[in-house]
Amino acid sequence: MADSNKIRIAVIGGGETGTAILKQLMKYKFIEIAGVADVDPNTPGIKIARESGIYTTRDFLDLAKLDEGVDIIVDAIGKDVIRNGIRTYLQATGNDKTILMPELITLLLDAIINNRDSIERSKHGYQKY
Repeated sequence: MADSNKIRIAVIGGGETGTAILKQLMKYKFIEIAGVADVDPNTPGIKIARESGIYTTRDFLDLAKLDEGVDIIVDAIGKDVIRNGIRTYLQATGNDKTILMPELITLLLDAIINNRDSIERSKHGYQKY
């Protein structure tokens, strides 16, 4: 059973940005990582998650299917198909609890974590929200 005092977070993307965010989130006792998704099972983030006993999947929608057991889904990929797929699923299932954190906010946090003086907005192209 999940601890109601913890924020349950899932991360989409196990590459550079997703891994940096994942490592930071794992440091806090009030955060529980619900899962990490990436199509490549050999990304650093997937490996870290697997070694830490965190649920991993190659299908991003599996994280949304954790339903209201996830408070925040972090988008570290920024692809329309992923963002729209999650939004559609959450709406279709009536899940108004889970928040999808857009890639721009993920990139902002990544820049702060890594003490950068700019955001790599063009990393995955400009996103529409």
